[in-house]
Amino acid sequence: MHTVAVLNQKGGSGKTATSVNIAAAIGRAGRQRVLVIDLDPQGSATGWLGGSMLGEESLEAVKGRTPLAPLIQPTSAKGVHLLAASEFLMLADRQYNPKTNQEQAFRTSLRALQGLFDLVLIDCPPTLNVLALTALIAADSVLIPVEASSMAMRGLSSLMDTIGDVRDVNPGLKVLGILPCRIDARTSITRDVIQTLREHFPRELLKTGIRETVRMKEAPLYKQSILDSAPTSTAAEDYREAAKEITKRLRRIT
Repeated sequence: MHTVAVLNQKGGSGKTATSVNIAAAIGRAGRQRVLVIDLDPQGSATGWLGGSMLGEESLEAVKGRTPLAPLIQPTSAKGVHLLAASEFLMLADRQYNPKTNQEQAFRTSLRALQGLFDLVLIDCPPTLNVLALTALIAADSVLIPVEASSMAMRGLSSLMDTIGDVRDVNPGLKVLGILPCRIDARTSITRDVIQTLREHFPRELLKTGIRETVRMKEAPLYKQSILDSAPTSTAAEDYREAAKEITKRLRRIT
């Protein structure tokens, strides 16, 4: 079982869309059992996948105080299950106690799912808080969605520094890839951003990018992945290709 933290502290980067649709694309391929863990208190991935928000047990699970398996729900996406979010996750920072080794406890809880799932995608909150740190310590690798806009590079270097710091306690943590999202190839800023990413992160940058489409905005309303709600759309095509590329990278690092 390989665990991927899907993380970018900038809002609107395509983090939840990437978590949901990469999971759906890999699940539809039928070769892997996929679990999405929603660690964002807003519960966007939970709603998108047609799940039911949890209560305080979600926070207890993150702290390693309750097993994960009984909390897992089926979803609208083939081959994909969900550990839903909860508004109680907002209390994670306030209740954090470093003496409890909470981050390692969550990693241990995830190991108990070995054999149930092949791939775990953690949809992280759009900030580098305790929940994001917990995800990074529990993860084997990090997938970074980046909006193809003038703000794309802001915070990316900081995130890379944070990943480096986390390696002190999780030395095996790798960067699985950087995925450009919300691409509008008609604009020069999009081309400039992707070129900048290619220059600064040549090994990390995925060849595939996700094109902007109105169909993506509609998909959460239907509580379906873009592969189900608009399977012939450009975004669905892009996520299928990105999933293939990510799967190949996973084979190399596992």
